[in-house]
Amino acid sequence: MSSINGLDPSFYCLPVELIDGVFRQKKDSALGGSDLPTVRDLSSILSARYVKESGRLVIGERLYAGPVLVHRDGKGHSYALVDSGGKPVGAAHESGIVPEHVQSIAKRAMPLVSRSEALTPFESVDLRNAFIEPEFAEFAPDGTVISRRSWWSVLSETRAIIFGAPGSGKSTCLRRMALECERGEEDDPARLPVYMQLRHIQSSNSLEEAARSLFAGPPLLLETDTSQSIGEGADYLANALLLLDGLDEVPTHLQDEVLASMQGLAASGTAAAIFISTRERGYEWRIPGFKYFKLLPLPDSKVREWVYYRLTAEPPVPWRQFIASFEHSPKIRELCSNPLLLSIAVSAYRRSATLPASKAVLLESCLDAVTDRWDSTRGVVRDSQSWASPKMKVAALSRTAFFLHGKQGDLFTLEDFCSWNRPLGADRNLLLALQRHTGLVTQVGSEDRWSFAHRTIADYLTARFVVFDTDDSAKTLRGLMKHERWRDVWSYSCGIAHDATPLILMVLHNETFTKRHRFDAIADAFSQELFCSDDASELALKEVKAFLSSALRPLLLSQRSRTVTTRVALVRKFRFEDEQRNSAATEAKSRLLVNVVGSLSALRRGVLGERLVSWLEKSKHEAMRTLAALLDKDAALSANASVENGRVHLTVVQDRPNFQLEAIESRPDAPNATQR
Repeated sequence: MSSINGLDPSFYCLPVELIDGVFRQKKDSALGGSDLPTVRDLSSILSARYVKESGRLVIGERLYAGPVLVHRDGKGHSYALVDSGGKPVGAAHESGIVPEHVQSIAKRAMPLVSRSEALTPFESVDLRNAFIEPEFAEFAPDGTVISRRSWWSVLSETRAIIFGAPGSGKSTCLRRMALECERGEEDDPARLPVYMQLRHIQSSNSLEEAARSLFAGPPLLLETDTSQSIGEGADYLANALLLLDGLDEVPTHLQDEVLASMQGLAASGTAAAIFISTRERGYEWRIPGFKYFKLLPLPDSKVREWVYYRLTAEPPVPWRQFIASFEHSPKIRELCSNPLLLSIAVSAYRRSATLPASKAVLLESCLDAVTDRWDSTRGVVRDSQSWASPKMKVAALSRTAFFLHGKQGDLFTLEDFCSWNRPLGADRNLLLALQRHTGLVTQVGSEDRWSFAHRTIADYLTARFVVFDTDDSAKTLRGLMKHERWRDVWSYSCGIAHDATPLILMVLHNETFTKRHRFDAIADAFSQELFCSDDASELALKEVKAFLSSALRPLLLSQRSRTVTTRVALVRKFRFEDEQRNSAATEAKSRLLVNVVGSLSALRRGVLGERLVSWLEKSKHEAMRTLAALLDKDAALSANASVENGRVHLTVVQDRPNFQLEAIESRPDAPNATQR
């Protein structure tokens, strides 16, 4: 305690009361100005009855440490000394926001951060109960991976930049971080979440305005004039969790200014925790003092978890069929490790039972999302130049993919890009825009080497060019089909074309194809929403029947029931050409059988499905009739094979009923089918 002598008589006396060890502004007290008495006005009372102490003050929802005038006998008002603006004099700003106010303030931000961003409101996910914890790779500025990190370990950091591809979950992570603040407890003080979408920034000076706009009522975080940079208001952020979402979405002409403003914030010494999200190529290592984390693709286990949640939500729809089909398409599975593309696939399935096997439809939705809808739905305008339009992006991507396929390579240079896209007037700016805006092309290292981020997308873009930008798609592909990668392009082209008849006939009449190659191609193409003539469909079905007759007729069937599953032993004799039991040939046969099962399941969902099942049902061979019974349009078959003692053990599982076929392909000298 000390005497009040020597106080500036012009200071104002703000009535406060002691509650739980903290002096709090009385609710009916004015904040400052002529409504408050001055030290001069109360000098006689203060001199006789009051002493000066140091204490913790709460004024305007802010916490300070400074002088307080208290009554000697603990009676009457206590006073905080403030200036004409109501700010304590001689007091230090202690922790930014009063801890007990954090949860109530955070709740006001919940409507903004409680749901994920999505292409449509229906696809948005409630992050309070449906958040799938991601994993990260921590890496150094030079790109060297340091370690693998969990969600909770990254959440414990105070300075971090979250990188990821378009739709990888960067915004979702930051929003979930804001939700975690609502759970603060006494032994784990909560921070005030300030979630800012940087795409709404109109100038580097409006970061403070964006922070204020998140909350109703008076400013809770920043009291600086809006002409100041965010760095100058750093002291007021001491107890904040500052979540700056989408550095790559800041308009191009503002990026340098906004980065400079963030550098000022980082260098200010503020105790605020700061997390920034950006696409990898939207950041150039210009904010020191941060750790770098990259979102990893979703593993299959987390994909299943997410799909289960989305498809069992109201109204629930069967989800096992989606997973079964998904797992039999490695290329689609790779794409769907990205949450945005997975969401597109699941939403398509929920709306129309369209499985990921309908590749062309799904990939067109993905392409539309990353070149246009993902930005336009959220109001992001990355650049106003005509060459940055969605139409121009798709045209340039398609031309680049087609000519890159022609090189039979995966890398191209800026010179290649400009040459291939000369009709579009393309230059370096367009290539950089494709990199920043879509994430579909990426620079390999620091050299002038570029590639597509997803080979599947590159194949699909090539097919788009073949169908829409060449005079005769079948003629264009005819001489290229000897290369396996062009067969994928052919399949996508069939799914895109308004009439796939010429493309189908081109493969059926291609004598360089083996029966196996034709069967695989037809199964791949006809698993999609395909449009072709009846004659082409009949010829394709005839080819399928011929191959299946060769592959399946020798199978003999024996069957018996068990409690949990029905196990069926399929035993087939197989003669190798040279009568030798060649392990490599046996392995090849096992892969063939697995492939046939997957192709049958895919064909069942396409336009040939009904006729294929009808043909199998009429077969004289019980094994083929059993397969027909398993080929339910609303279910999918999966298969795995192993080789033991020269025999191929094949297990076929229909995902919905618990039904299995166990096939044992015998050695050349094995007896015919026997009961097991």
